[in-house]
Amino acid sequence: MRVNSTVDTRELRGLLTGLFKVQDRIYWVDFLVNHSLGCLAFFLSQWLDLGIRYKNPVFWFLFLTASFALYRAVIFTHEITHARRQLETFSVAWNILCGIPLAIPSFLYYQSHLTHHRASLYGTFQDGEYLPFASLSKWELVKYIVVSFFAQFLLILRFAVLTPIGLFVPKVRAWIIAHGSSLVIDPNFVGGPPSASEARDWAWQEPATAIFWLFVLTGMGLGWIPFEPMLWLFAMMGIIHVINGLRTLAAHRFANPDGRAMTPEQQYLDSVNLIGTGWKAVLNVLTAPVGLRFHALHHLFPGLPYHSLPEAHKRISKHVPTQSNYFVASEPTLFSALFHLWKSTTAHDKAPEVSVSVGEPSPVES
Repeated sequence: MRVNSTVDTRELRGLLTGLFKVQDRIYWVDFLVNHSLGCLAFFLSQWLDLGIRYKNPVFWFLFLTASFALYRAVIFTHEITHARRQLETFSVAWNILCGIPLAIPSFLYYQSHLTHHRASLYGTFQDGEYLPFASLSKWELVKYIVVSFFAQFLLILRFAVLTPIGLFVPKVRAWIIAHGSSLVIDPNFVGGPPSASEARDWAWQEPATAIFWLFVLTGMGLGWIPFEPMLWLFAMMGIIHVINGLRTLAAHRFANPDGRAMTPEQQYLDSVNLIGTGWKAVLNVLTAPVGLRFHALHHLFPGLPYHSLPEAHKRISKHVPTQSNYFVASEPTLFSALFHLWKSTTAHDKAPEVSVSVGEPSPVES
């Protein structure tokens, strides 16, 4: 089916006046409220006398509240990557309060994610945040989610063990830079040395994370840190990684099996907005927080801060006709997007033909 109504970013950008400014107060309040809520809920889940925890609904309420609140706090690393210069103080606070304690300092996201947003590299074999899942087996989807749960242990191993060894063994250090310093879904992705600005963040985030987790693991081994709460902390970290893994799978169609360079319109149509209303909107906010439910729109205008994306989507939706290709990249919820991806792993029929012109992004958008 050919859809004739096209989308032109140069035209749409005119609708977004005033939306590109980062409102740092929103970042601070949103992050601190969710981080505090998550920490408090987790503390209460361990501190309150709840008997056999896994049998107590109060425990599960607190534990899941902590998981989703901290998940939202974690996702701010995406915003930091896109707006580091505007969020320098916020970035430091985020890393101290969230990134370092959860073994996911923000420098792990810089190189791979900015590559993912390069128009010439998106969806190619150089894009570490892309795999052609739509043409792979269902087992690859399952494997990715299972590995996501255990990613926390690999990250802790990277910082607490390999980082100190790398100080004395150059080959280990070279391996860390190439294979252990990017949060990616493609195991074949090879990273390069950090840029000058990235190196400044590596210089303090990496040793701080290593020292923190060396202290934690030593404290657990010597009995200074209670073992059971740490097990539940690891479980919560695993849940956060799994939810984010599901969110990652729902963010794109992953329908580029040949690794070819994709046009801007193909990149947009390969991405997904979650636009359900009512309870579906609440579900989308929980599972794809901090604006990531508008992921296709984000790929059109990467320079839009997360707090502007709902308004941007509203303005565009009012402007373009309902038959516009702007709505082709849409799903009601994360689960509907996952369902279609799951079906596509065995249904390899040719995708419907679409025609869209999104134009070239302006410098502020790229």
